Amino acid sequence: MFKTICALLKKYDKWVILSHTRPDADALCSVLAVASLLKEKNKQFRIILGSAIPVRYRFLIDDYRDLLLPEYLEVQPGQTLKDTLGDAFAAAPAIILDCSDAERVGHFSQELFDIKIRINIDHHKGNSSFGTINAVNPNAAATGELVYDLFSACNATITPSVADLLMLAIAGDSGWFSYENTSEKSHLIAVDLMKKGARLSYVRKHLEQFTLPVIHLLTRALNNVELDPRYGIALSILRIKDFTETKTTPNDTEGIIEMIRAIEGVIAAVFIREHVEGKFQISFRSNDGFDVSRIANQFDGGGHRGAAACRCSGDVDTVKTNILNALQEALPILKGE
Repeated sequence: MFKTICALLKKYDKWVILSHTRPDADALCSVLAVASLLKEKNKQFRIILGSAIPVRYRFLIDDYRDLLLPEYLEVQPGQTLKDTLGDAFAAAPAIILDCSDAERVGHFSQELFDIKIRINIDHHKGNSSFGTINAVNPNAAATGELVYDLFSACNATITPSVADLLMLAIAGDSGWFSYENTSEKSHLIAVDLMKKGARLSYVRKHLEQFTLPVIHLLTRALNNVELDPRYGIALSILRIKDFTETKTTPNDTEGIIEMIRAIEGVIAAVFIREHVEGKFQISFRSNDGFDVSRIANQFDGGGHRGAAACRCSGDVDTVKTNILNALQEALPILKGE
């Protein structure tokens, strides 16, 4: 599969690189690594995101300015992908990274299907195979692992700065190589990236660093946690007013769900985030092998066994009740009760 992708990279001179809204370390670092590969091959490219880079990852703008500027573009609300790209890149093939379905790129998702060559590189279980070429491996700990394979297949150079990016991607999505999705291959890739110059101090600093407003937001989220010890469910909700009052945005919530999962006795962690009035993004995490993707699927979402997500609309109490009911129905069966 990657050899086919490499042949296409060689054939076409202009490319569009996309990932999902509210991008995390795996998404952003995979995008930048692919941009580096294209730059090495003397290709032109544009990086497209449907939302702003979260504050905690703004360091990438400075550290990888040569890749991001002027190639990085945000599709603004009400704007089309075609208008954002302009005529020069309107017909360019696309590489879509870390997206389980086309809708993850944002409000312009339907325009993806106007692109004749769509390379879908992803590691999420239940990927919808929306690409014309789909390099999907749910056994990979991160999309960064698949980008590493792409570099190998294309005989591209993993420089020390690219090694940092791929280490950030994999460490971020595997919980520092501790989640169930971590494999022997994950560790072997990490060893090779260290040999190529990846700096663990750099990676650790940026995965664990928060601004003071985000700390205030985290405090609210943790104070809001509700625990049901009967089922091992912990749940927290943040509303729009929480972001307004702490001077943060819904993009600043990465890491909250992991803290909820870390509570003693928790089997299923739930974080409900209101991003528009009456519209909610729900994140799930689990311990002890409980498959939260089964719960997310009930609400037209998806993900992995240990990490999944979905979107819901309506009254917050109804959304909360529906989520809890689905978990309470599933947990006794999976716990053997």
